[in-house]
Amino acid sequence: MFTILFKPVFHLAITTLLIFSCTSLVAATPGKREYNIKIAFIYNFIKYTQWPKHDQFEDRFYFCSSNAQVAKLASAFFKGKHMNNRVIEVKNITIEKLQGCHLLFVSKTESNLWEAYLTNKHLPGILIIGETPGFAHSSSQINFFLAANKIRFEINLKLLQKSSLTMHSQLLRLAKIIKISGASK
Repeated sequence: MFTILFKPVFHLAITTLLIFSCTSLVAATPGKREYNIKIAFIYNFIKYTQWPKHDQFEDRFYFCSSNAQVAKLASAFFKGKHMNNRVIEVKNITIEKLQGCHLLFVSKTESNLWEAYLTNKHLPGILIIGETPGFAHSSSQINFFLAANKIRFEINLKLLQKSSLTMHSQLLRLAKIIKISGASK
């Protein structure tokens, strides 16, 4: 039993340490290197998140983004990768094509458009990840930010709960937790 529980936790800890040790950044605008690091983080988010069982797309897991650069980099990264025996497929989408996505990555360049659409929407089964300051306060469950020139992430537990997704406690321990007082369920 200890080995079964220890192995995933150990894997997450090692992966996180490797990512954190390689994430020193100097550029303010996200570039290829920064997006590759974020996509590696996202892969771990996928592995340590549980989606609702009633998922209609049983053989595929859809990573969606409206940013063509992110979609291209994610396609290369996820080629041949699986999530619980499901092929990870990347889609470059528009707001109208959000249906069927399991994960939506919203880049800084599209955050205003998506925030207007996502605020106060109930989208069960979709993990929304952003990279714009304040985005997780209203629109996403996870948001990337820079601290001491390193990529970090914050998680909005209220929005995570509303989306019917569950995250492994080890992942939650690594995140900055957003607490929104007075937010309704």
